[in-house]
Amino acid sequence: MYPSTSKKVHIGHASMRGSVQHKENKAYYQGEITMPGPNAYDSYSGNSRTSVNHPQNLEVFYQILVHEITPIYLCLLNPENQFYYTTPDWFHEGIETYFGVFYSIDYWKEDGLRYFLDRLTTNPNCIDTSFGLNVTDRYVDGFLLCTFLSETYGEEILKNIILDDEKSFGIRMAKHTREEFATFCERIEMWKASKLQAIEHKVPGF
Repeated sequence: MYPSTSKKVHIGHASMRGSVQHKENKAYYQGEITMPGPNAYDSYSGNSRTSVNHPQNLEVFYQILVHEITPIYLCLLNPENQFYYTTPDWFHEGIETYFGVFYSIDYWKEDGLRYFLDRLTTNPNCIDTSFGLNVTDRYVDGFLLCTFLSETYGEEILKNIILDDEKSFGIRMAKHTREEFATFCERIEMWKASKLQAIEHKVPGF
């Protein structure tokens, strides 16, 4: 992690480079995370905003840190699967954001979560099922879709999709949701509508 004066990173910058390696028939992950450290005041002062309009503060640092560490866990779950080459961007970026929200600090599970869900009000078509399954932001909308999968089918489905060796992502989804694509899309629209209604009526947790 770099201080605020470093030329290696800037406000909002975070990246993870690495891959699964093998040694003596054992898999391990070798990589490097680059991001501003927690003491980089200008990066986490709250004066700037994230893509979901959240102040860029220390809460964001913890969320991003877990987001960037998550590929290690995902790749080692099934090191032979080439996970990032067999899933769409929205899924692997979305699940990294999912871990950052639900497995970093408690703040993101409720107060911080609202910032992500608010996207459904500011951009109702961010997840579009009118012709296939399309997103406008692979990180935020991918997170919303992974949250939908977890809440609708149980969180275990995310792990099962990763562990499945089927190369076709569509076949994997059909297998683990046990639904036709049209029904799956209907469920997405129902989920979106329920979240919008909860936000409108200010249900606790939204």
